[in-house]
Amino acid sequence: MKKYRLHVPVLLISYNRPDCVRKVLAILHKVRPKKLYVACDGWKNNDDMKRCEEVRSLVLAPSWKCRIYTLFQNNNLGSRDAPYKAITWFFHKEKMGIIMEDDVVPDPSFFRYCEELLRRYESDTTVGCISGSNMIASDCSVPHSYYFSRYSQTWGWATWRRAWRKYDISIQDWPLMKKKRLLDTLFHNMWTRIYWKMIFDSVYTGTIQSAWDYQWTYTMWKNNLYTIMPKINMIRNIGFGVTNATHTRFSNWMSTISSGSTAFPLIHPVRKELQSALDELLQKRMYILWKEITMQIYRKWKTFI
Repeated sequence: MKKYRLHVPVLLISYNRPDCVRKVLAILHKVRPKKLYVACDGWKNNDDMKRCEEVRSLVLAPSWKCRIYTLFQNNNLGSRDAPYKAITWFFHKEKMGIIMEDDVVPDPSFFRYCEELLRRYESDTTVGCISGSNMIASDCSVPHSYYFSRYSQTWGWATWRRAWRKYDISIQDWPLMKKKRLLDTLFHNMWTRIYWKMIFDSVYTGTIQSAWDYQWTYTMWKNNLYTIMPKINMIRNIGFGVTNATHTRFSNWMSTISSGSTAFPLIHPVRKELQSALDELLQKRMYILWKEITMQIYRKWKTFI
């Protein structure tokens, strides 16, 4: 049987974690993408510089033959602007592709899954992205290889230029969409609406300064786009409990979720419809209102010290 090789391009977003990058490159070696884009943020200090330079050396010497494109920042842009600029650069050059950060280790089946679905839904403007992770996979009993969700999980994911063009990192029209009661049209649960209103208010005002992915969620919802969610979680995040991580310095339940392989050929849903019960479960497990209220208090406290 002919060994699978990935034809759609991959974007790897990295910074200063060479140990993580080695593990990701080892997985990429198994599918040998023909085109590899690598974006690395700039360093903050001399210690950062050594690790960043090691990362750049690693990605410039992959163990398979491919075309490499690089975006190496001279200054540190941070966890908001560096991924945003990297993805924008990627889709300036490509019509579709797979996006990974350096702490994401996918099962090799993730790449074929993404490639097949990128091509299948390329012209379907109601689908906005493809997720490789599913935090509630243990409770997912759908009869197909994937289902349609409102939630865009970005631990290993894929999308198209047509969707990314709609993205606005500043979510400038949030006040208008709030006035039009966007969240009311999406969710019947009051606590869910309160949670996301708090998030988008904080992004809009700059209280949340380190995120780019909440803005992607907003883009998906504003444009009424579906996410393809896998039945089986294919992603393992190795960034939890790492001292130099930005958001995941401590382990939590998400760091213990197992990953597996998706079987082929893919079994496609007959109809394109949201699995609302699964979305409600994901909201309940991942997006917890009391935790966000605590974070809101902490962010405000930080402004006074």
